[in-house]
Amino acid sequence: GADTVNIGTVALGATASINGGDGVDTLIITDDTNYTTAIARVSNFEVISLSGNNAVYNMGLITGETAVSLDSAGGITISNIANDLPITVVNNVVGALTATGSNTTSGTDSMTITIDDEDATAGAITVGAITAAGIETLNLVTGDAMAAGTAHVVSALTGSTAITTLNVSGTSDVTLTDISVAANSTAGTVTVNAEGFAKRLIINEIDAGDDITGGSGNDTVSSAHTDFGSGTAIKLGLGDDTITYEGNGSTVADVD
Repeated sequence: GADTVNIGTVALGATASINGGDGVDTLIITDDTNYTTAIARVSNFEVISLSGNNAVYNMGLITGETAVSLDSAGGITISNIANDLPITVVNNVVGALTATGSNTTSGTDSMTITIDDEDATAGAITVGAITAAGIETLNLVTGDAMAAGTAHVVSALTGSTAITTLNVSGTSDVTLTDISVAANSTAGTVTVNAEGFAKRLIINEIDAGDDITGGSGNDTVSSAHTDFGSGTAIKLGLGDDTITYEGNGSTVADVD
């Protein structure tokens, strides 16, 4: 069956073992203190739920997982993530979310992060700065189907210096506070593709040269006037969209 086992912070004894058996089983770990020894004694769990304030988890110690969910009051770091393993953020990650793949040398590496509290309350979630080292394509999916005007938030992508493409999809509004990429990045600029996104996309900081395509929602792009430099392209599509230029003591908004 679909079993759930919460080992919390327990340090499993040398002779202990937990086998999830058949079905899609969930293993819950709430602290990284005993993670290394505990994870070596569990098997056949497909969904791994991780939490803990500023916890660090090495996914390379797990085999057979098909999904990972994150619930952390502070920052959280997960390393050695299998290629294309879906990540779901189910609660606020106040600090940085650092996610590193097990093999990011192809130059075409991707990662999918879904923001969804996975219950009937459909509450907005804020994720701190996402650092996805070595990832060229980040797929950001918003869940929960929240009412218009309530948005999930991603604070920044400035640590994801290899990203060239950000694909946005899902069923709830999303605010990207800062998609600018660090000056020493290998990418330099980002292509944001939300063409099929029917909810509202809000971007509050871009870089000169970024290429942004909105969907059918009432999208908004705001940034300093110097960020709308040569090569910047903004195509917001259908909806009542707004582009705001800020700086030089004034703010100018273009609205359709």
